[in-house]
Amino acid sequence: MNYKTIISADILKNNIDNKDFIIFDCRCDVKDSTYGLQAYNEGHIPNSIFVDIDADLASEKTVNSGRHPLPDPDALSEKLSQWGFNSSKQAVVYDDAGGAFAGRMWWILRWLGHKNVAVLDGALGGWMASGGKLTQDNTIFERSVFTPTVQDDMHVSIKDVEDAQYKMDKLIVDARSKERYLGIKDPVDPIAGHIPGAISHPLGQILIKKDTSNLRKN
Repeated sequence: MNYKTIISADILKNNIDNKDFIIFDCRCDVKDSTYGLQAYNEGHIPNSIFVDIDADLASEKTVNSGRHPLPDPDALSEKLSQWGFNSSKQAVVYDDAGGAFAGRMWWILRWLGHKNVAVLDGALGGWMASGGKLTQDNTIFERSVFTPTVQDDMHVSIKDVEDAQYKMDKLIVDARSKERYLGIKDPVDPIAGHIPGAISHPLGQILIKKDTSNLRKN
């Protein structure tokens, strides 16, 4: 079975040594670039590979690029190949931020044409709550070959966003916190506020933090 959206901790545990699975640790703190690797070294899901949001999932920023421009597809595909990734793999991505950073990895792999990628349900906390263990062992991987098929229709340009402003058939959604949207406080970007015409729908309000057993049954 292929997993393309989310995957449970129990299913991942049952496949932790499955060579057809490849696990990516996407932990990150945008205010501390050293956090992700440090957290990985202190303990990670067995057989997982650390992915650096800045170094691996973004290209070098410029004056006009924003904070995390998309990575070069060929450069990232080479890294993925070095990690043993190929088109036959079931990718699983996780973080400790409710999926915010794992979601970027999920989207980027889909952008590169790889559909079998799933976010770990419950993130790292869900893994540990289910009895999943952590390790400090280095993950050993054998080089493979991943050839990207870039899906250019998955992203839009700045001009596309400008053209969508205030259009009745278009909707610009700002998933950041309400404080950042309103320009009250922005801990990482030099200019606070939001794109004119965008609505606020914070990621933190989408995630369910209470008991989800009934939701899972449905």
